[in-house]
Amino acid sequence: MVEVGQPAPKFTLPDQDNKPRNLDEFLAQENVVLAFYFADFSSFCTRELCTLRDDLSRLEEYGARVIGISADLHFSHKAFADMNGLKMPLLSDWNREVIKMYDVYHEEIAGLKMMPRRSIFIIDKKGVIRYKWVSNVPKDEPNYGEVAEQLEKIA
Repeated sequence: MVEVGQPAPKFTLPDQDNKPRNLDEFLAQENVVLAFYFADFSSFCTRELCTLRDDLSRLEEYGARVIGISADLHFSHKAFADMNGLKMPLLSDWNREVIKMYDVYHEEIAGLKMMPRRSIFIIDKKGVIRYKWVSNVPKDEPNYGEVAEQLEKIA
């Protein structure tokens, strides 16, 4: 299990344009907010990512880059991003490797196996996890104010 104070597991995943992106690429420039979410187009995930989108300028002021990760294919991510005006990278963990590394998955939920839990990790530029929030209830959303406060502390 990944905990605050530990190095963040490294990964490479395709974004919504099917371009391979890796964690180090983002950390070279800024702190990272990893937002694991259940699925594109689900109502709670849409609300979460749109809230992060609307807070993006404030989070960027604290030197952070928001990255969404779900098990959806990049095609779905592209349509979801376009439909909702999402400017953040949405990464496809189709093989569920990263959700396993971060230990943020439901074994089975709604008849689906190995689906991401709604989770937020803040990773500083040195690659250390500085904040962690993981929900056991798919409808729960993170405390967005708390995310911003944590980013402000490390900015």
